[in-house]
Amino acid sequence: MPKDFASQQKMAMNMMNNMDAKQLKSMMEMQRNMLKNNPAMFEQMVKNNPAMAGLSREDLEKRLDMMAGMDENQLKSMMGMAQKVSGVITPVMNAWQQFDRLVCGQGKNIAVAGAAIFVYYWIDYYFMS
Repeated sequence: MPKDFASQQKMAMNMMNNMDAKQLKSMMEMQRNMLKNNPAMFEQMVKNNPAMAGLSREDLEKRLDMMAGMDENQLKSMMGMAQKVSGVITPVMNAWQQFDRLVCGQGKNIAVAGAAIFVYYWIDYYFMS
């Protein structure tokens, strides 16, 4: 299993794009059962997933119960939206990763500096002129 968050996101997007509603529903039911039957194992799985790191056990239970209670049409609709979002986000993430590698991991610093310069000029143009 990949350790970095970007690789985990890519794997999750690929899995989501290749999954149908029945598979998603059975996966949610399996996770819900794991949470109830083997909470220590589920908590370890959540610790290794940065997307779930800030959620409490009650929040996870509510989300899993909600997902397991959805009918197939709702799941298909939700998955269709997730797949469309994934189609837009994937190229942006790939471009960001290439840029970040190109600048030796300093992409965040460059983005913050660029945003600060933009905000400065925007404020100067609209409010100081």
